[in-house]
Amino acid sequence: MGYFAFQGSGPTQYQTAYGETTKFTLPDGSTVTLNTSSMASFEEDTWKENRQIQLEGEAYFEVARGARFTVSLDENTQVEVLGTRFLVRQRENYLTVACYEGLVGVNSADGQDSLRAGSILRYDGDSLAIAEVEVLRPEWIINPGATSFKDAPLGEVLHALEAQYGVKVLAITGVDVSRPYSGSFVNSDIKLALRMVTEPLSLSYEEISDGNYRVY
Repeated sequence: MGYFAFQGSGPTQYQTAYGETTKFTLPDGSTVTLNTSSMASFEEDTWKENRQIQLEGEAYFEVARGARFTVSLDENTQVEVLGTRFLVRQRENYLTVACYEGLVGVNSADGQDSLRAGSILRYDGDSLAIAEVEVLRPEWIINPGATSFKDAPLGEVLHALEAQYGVKVLAITGVDVSRPYSGSFVNSDIKLALRMVTEPLSLSYEEISDGNYRVY
């Protein structure tokens, strides 16, 4: 596994490349596991007064109890907790927040939502849904060799493939990217991963150029 860590006069920053993950500890003992193609930054000097971390991509958090802990995704979207275990993923216009322990609040331009332990929120830019989550931690932490989903929109799964492999995956016109997908794909073979996603949905894929794939 590999990552880049930047420290200096500004924020402390961690960044992972395609196919890489890393885990780091915050000043209060909270831990963050950063998934592939993601970046997190925080102000270490003011952490005691303001437990806030900026996230791009996906991360799993185990938060030490204390003052409010905020994950900022953009100017309109924040996830807030006190002490809990949860996941946040934002790829393109797809937002997923899963609460494994405690309570999680999600604030966005569309309003506020609360998640109890064992629930997951999904937002695709148009509609929001809350369902049950059946695992105690993200599948990619339990089994690092695969990425798993349950009732996730196909579009979200395709973005996860792009983040894992550093490729582009385009669904042609007529393919319903809101269609739910339950299953997993391997993190070590792009063509096998694409088959694992497309075949259960009676879809196919083709490589149109190096690193560019089309789902139809």
